[in-house]
Amino acid sequence: MRMRLGILHDAAAQERMHAREAAEQAAAAAKKRIDAEKPTVRTEAEQAKFESDLNKVEDSKEKVKEEKKKPKIRPLTDTRAIELGANFASETFIFLVAAGLLVFERWWSKRKETAKDEHVVERLKALEEQTERVGYLEREISRLRGQEVSEPPPKEKEGDAAVTKESEKQAQVVTAP
Repeated sequence: MRMRLGILHDAAAQERMHAREAAEQAAAAAKKRIDAEKPTVRTEAEQAKFESDLNKVEDSKEKVKEEKKKPKIRPLTDTRAIELGANFASETFIFLVAAGLLVFERWWSKRKETAKDEHVVERLKALEEQTERVGYLEREISRLRGQEVSEPPPKEKEGDAAVTKESEKQAQVVTAP
């Protein structure tokens, strides 16, 4: 059962509402009963009863539609309009500031990640260069001690770097007595 707050103060309106709901329920029950009792062929008496029941259902629907009243919309006062406009403006401002902060924070964190990634790449390049210098110095030491030195293999792609390092270690183990 639906209830409206305005109806709670008006007893006559409450009675009308209950009567309307009872009529709606009776109409729905009659329609269900009529649908359930549909035979394949009706006699004249059954047809007359069916038509009268159908007319009653349609009449009750029309009465319900007639009873519905359009809601009254009161005009908006100037003070209320100003208050609503001010609330809208203040909430819009707060929303825009919050959205701006979110966008700025996203940009700032992205910038920090990019700087961190660049630092890692620079550090990896420096370590690779240092590894190459250490390898060159080890070969130079081996050459000065009179050991046979193999030429460094040509530089390969980054994916093959691990394979190259392992082959260099194996070459050093083989050449070292």
